[in-house]
Amino acid sequence: MLSLINYFTKRHLLSNILFFGIIIFAYFSWQNIGKEEMPEFESNWIRVNAVYPGAPAEDVELFVTKPIEDELKGIAGIDEIQTTSSVGSSSIRITLDDDYPNKADVAQDIKDAILRTNLPSEVRDLPRIRQFKSAEKAILDIGIYHKEKKFLDVKDRQELQKYVLSFESQILALKEISSISQSHYRKPELQVIAKPEKIKRQEISLSEIKSQIQNNNVRVPIGSMKDRGESKVTALNELETVNDLEGLVLRSNFEGGGIKLKDVATVQEGFESSNSIFKINGHEAVFLNVRKNVSTDIISAQKAVMKFISNFKKSNKDAPIEVIFMDDESYDVTNRLDIVSKNGVMGFFLIVIVLLIFLNLKAGFWVAMGIPFCIAFTLIISNLIGYTINNMTLAGIIIVLGIVVDDAIIIAENISRFKEEGMNSFDAAVQGSYDVFKPILASILTTCAAFVPLMFLQVF
Repeated sequence: MLSLINYFTKRHLLSNILFFGIIIFAYFSWQNIGKEEMPEFESNWIRVNAVYPGAPAEDVELFVTKPIEDELKGIAGIDEIQTTSSVGSSSIRITLDDDYPNKADVAQDIKDAILRTNLPSEVRDLPRIRQFKSAEKAILDIGIYHKEKKFLDVKDRQELQKYVLSFESQILALKEISSISQSHYRKPELQVIAKPEKIKRQEISLSEIKSQIQNNNVRVPIGSMKDRGESKVTALNELETVNDLEGLVLRSNFEGGGIKLKDVATVQEGFESSNSIFKINGHEAVFLNVRKNVSTDIISAQKAVMKFISNFKKSNKDAPIEVIFMDDESYDVTNRLDIVSKNGVMGFFLIVIVLLIFLNLKAGFWVAMGIPFCIAFTLIISNLIGYTINNMTLAGIIIVLGIVVDDAIIIAENISRFKEEGMNSFDAAVQGSYDVFKPILASILTTCAAFVPLMFLQVF
């Protein structure tokens, strides 16, 4: 070690090139390294939600929850299954076995099992499967509302949701965004409102009207023709408009007459009902939750979304809608980075001032330069091994900065002591550094040992 210290002490130019080279390389590493709120990890549980509209809890248990449980029984790697059946909804929490070697395969088997479950036709939407991954976390909440309307009728909601769909489809085209979840977005539907006096006069029951609508609203493959190309044949009679439903024949007679749906009911466009109203600034609104892509850090994703929203507002400046931000998760990350940078600069000047009092300006300056050097070296290593700048790494940097500065002060003080005893600058630098090498190495090793649990947390 003495020869190594002696080597770099003699070669000032090489030492300075290495020092400033690391600083420059760290600048480019900062551009590439990910900035996140927390280290990347996946939860060991999966949440499944299925909606069975209007069904009592007993029917949800029998026709939704139980079939899904039966499909999950044969999957290896599941530790526990908890189910909750309530009115119109089934919720299942699946805990994975921590000792199973490949959890990704288990998660995929669970998704396949749920998607092949035979559920009632009334369960129109596929079950929602969610496993929390920090790399795919929500980064931004966005609210969109109609500026001119406090409450929305059918026409106003159609206009608002038209812009919401346009906004969603465009933002999903960004490479930084993986998905968007909607809240308080109501699905459009055709509503059939029966006229009691007319169905009574025509002696038609509500169940007959329902069955006729279901039986006539079809789109199913029925086979192929015996021609050269074996053309496929599909039975197509979808009732997708008000006119289609109004013209549906509910009952006919031998004379060619019949009763149409419009004779006993009113058909109108509308939206699914909801038990709640979501408002922003006093206006009924739609809520969007934006999730970033795995390959993108939270800062880059936030900037891409902000730029897109700015362009969206410019291209729709005459539209009667307002887009506002409700929760920006990147704020905490930028705030922490700002705190670390400001404290680093403040610490640099404080060290120079304090050491100027007790040692000299040159010693104080080079001890303080340990702060940017330590941060630069950490950025380079973190970028090379795939770490991100997050709560854990920032905590480690803050703690280690103090330790590095303390060790540098010890070396500087020891070198100054040898110079005061009459030794020349070169010998004082070599001997002063070598004398305290072993205790400083021991201090570094004990610090590293204390940070081993944090390293495992970062990796796993």
